[in-house]
Amino acid sequence: MSATKKTRLGIGYRPELAYFIERHRDIGLVEVLAQDFHTADCIPDFLIRMAHERDVEFVVHSTMLDCAGATPLNIDHLDHVAAVARRLNAVRVSDHLAFVRSGELESGHLIPPRRSGATLQVVLDNIASIQRKLPVPLVLENIATTFDWPDHEMSEAHFLSAILHKADCELLLDVSNLFANACNVGVDADAFIESLPLDRLFYVHVAGGIFKSGLYHDTHRHEVQSQSLDMLAALARRVTVERVMLERDGDFGDPAALDAELAAISDILARAVCTGRNGGTDATAPEHIDVHLDLDSARQIVRAEQDALLHGLLSGGASLRVPELQGFDLARLDGACQSLRRKRARAIRRACPWLSDSFANENELDRALVGYFDSAVSAAASPLADGHAFMHFSRVSLQKSHAKPQRTLAP
Repeated sequence: MSATKKTRLGIGYRPELAYFIERHRDIGLVEVLAQDFHTADCIPDFLIRMAHERDVEFVVHSTMLDCAGATPLNIDHLDHVAAVARRLNAVRVSDHLAFVRSGELESGHLIPPRRSGATLQVVLDNIASIQRKLPVPLVLENIATTFDWPDHEMSEAHFLSAILHKADCELLLDVSNLFANACNVGVDADAFIESLPLDRLFYVHVAGGIFKSGLYHDTHRHEVQSQSLDMLAALARRVTVERVMLERDGDFGDPAALDAELAAISDILARAVCTGRNGGTDATAPEHIDVHLDLDSARQIVRAEQDALLHGLLSGGASLRVPELQGFDLARLDGACQSLRRKRARAIRRACPWLSDSFANENELDRALVGYFDSAVSAAASPLADGHAFMHFSRVSLQKSHAKPQRTLAP
């Protein structure tokens, strides 16, 4: 396995991949998920050694900065991300152009914002606050979704480009997320790439997923689809890709399979002939969109929109049929509601691997998680906190759970 001279080939750190990462001397980029560690002092020693003794760049990744949320930022989490970045001598911090909370509600996953002038104002204010706290620059990632708002005021590429320019951020382009959105919500992937300011590209994500019920799910637990690799090749023909990394969050399987996926990524970059076209440059908001709203008014508008959507997604059922959600594809929202529960369950299991030892079998654990989600629709502030809250709930209600028939999580 070898990468091109100008490309750092990388992988996301997971405890199960520790030996795989440590033994690969040709890995030049490691992404660490901030919420995997309770404190910066919990980071494994071998990662600290890699950060200081080897030619390896570290990026600290987050899914909880809430860059597009109207609720005040979680300063404790932001301070934690900054501490992890300092501990690893990281070159960047990255998160998503998404929201994860609204008021007291926590989604436990990334939700697409409505792309409007009001949201643009909120995002720019959030990013300015985030950047003041971080020791290194912030990089923004495009997200995958299975549903979309019915009344965006601008395209995703236009919205993202405007933010990158106005907030002076760099780009993390996830080609697998882009493939998901091309399948699920009809994004024109070629036009999307062509419209971006690719001179701001810092690194690229590639991940695996599956097709299910007519949708593509970016699971990070399956092999990389050929279409994602095709999009990586299309990107590499437009701009020199200096950093690219493989994401894998579960079902790690044989290390040889990971080697093969990294080799495929490296081979694509080695064969790509870059034309030098760096994407779109006109990333200002359209003239008919007011991006100079009073910030408090913008936050109130966005907060109301996000409250309605998040409450519907977390509660499901009748909550999906409130007037505020008219125009949405309710079947898609219901599917997203079930997907959020499955992702939340996986996040809890991953953050608290000892849970399996606390239940007789996996079915019992599934039943207990369903009961917990029915009781507490909002996720706790982190997967670890959610796991501890789940265990408290289980200790209090386990006897009741055994006494009544329970549903199980859909596969």
